[in-house]
This record gives sequence, structure tokens and C-alpha cells, in this order.
Amino acid sequence: MTRPTYAVVQLCLITLSVSLRAAESVPFTVCKESRTWTRPAPDVQAKIWNDSRYLGLKPENPWEWTHDFIMVPTDSASIQYHTENTSGLWTEGVFSPRCNNDRKDTEWIAVWVLRHRVRSIEITGNTYTVRVDPTAKGFQSILIKRVHPLGTLRFVDANGRVIDRIGAGA
Repeated sequence: MTRPTYAVVQLCLITLSVSLRAAESVPFTVCKESRTWTRPAPDVQAKIWNDSRYLGLKPENPWEWTHDFIMVPTDSASIQYHTENTSGLWTEGVFSPRCNNDRKDTEWIAVWVLRHRVRSIEITGNTYTVRVDPTAKGFQSILIKRVHPLGTLRFVDANGRVIDRIGAGA
């Protein structure tokens, strides 16, 4: 076997072994949670939609208002503030001194999980699989230790059914 062919075969074997690697558990921290929070009624959320900063937004448009899994930057208080308002979490507030804003996006992934509870998180390749249980009320603000620089968050129920995907490969 020639040296270039050997190198290609070796690279293929390394790639195959990485892709077949078993899922690894990923540590996460629950920064803040509520078991009683609900999205505000439209007449209450109108406070935000009528604010001059959000003029032109309709409730059905913002991702944060129509989804239960929201990834936010760990190092931007202004984006978190905007997202808190457009998701309806302003009625509870997600800030917690336990997970202050001095975390770097290169090391942590911040996610707000609405109407679900996180059971576990695993990574396979560059996909983080977040196992969740549905709830009628509540939210969790979590920090996930970043294992892969770019990644997809895949939210699945107890049966492994994909509920949502967000991130680089979604």
C-alpha cells in the first residue's frame, strides 16, 4: 500500500471510530427553574408587543414566543433581555446569581426550556441530545458544558421522539 493510500485508509478508520463512539453524558446546571410559570395571556404579553422596541412584531412571529426550547448567548445580557421579553419569561425573570453572565459562549451553552424538565444530556459526535419530560407549567434555565465547538441541540422525549432541534446543524 502506498503511503498516501495508507494515510487515507487511516483517516477513514479514525472518522469511522469517532462516528461510532457511544454517547457520552454531558454535565449541565439548572440555574433557575419554576414549576408554576406559564406563558402570559395575550392581553398581558401585549405590554411587550406594544412597547416601541418591539413594534411590528406579531405574537406568531418571534421564535421565542412559538417554541419551548430557546438557546441564548451566555455572554450577552441585552440579547437575553430581549429574548426574555419576547418569550414571555419577563413575567418570572430568568436571571440567577447561580449562573451569572460571566460565562463564555465558547465554554457553555445556555438554554431556556419551557414546559419541560431536563432529564439528561448526552453528546454523540457534535449532537447534544437533551432528554426532556413534558410539563403543563414551568421552565428551566440551564447551562450545558460545551464539549464540541459547534453543535446541534436535539430535544427528545422519553421514547426518543425528536421534539425540536436548534443550533449549527438543525
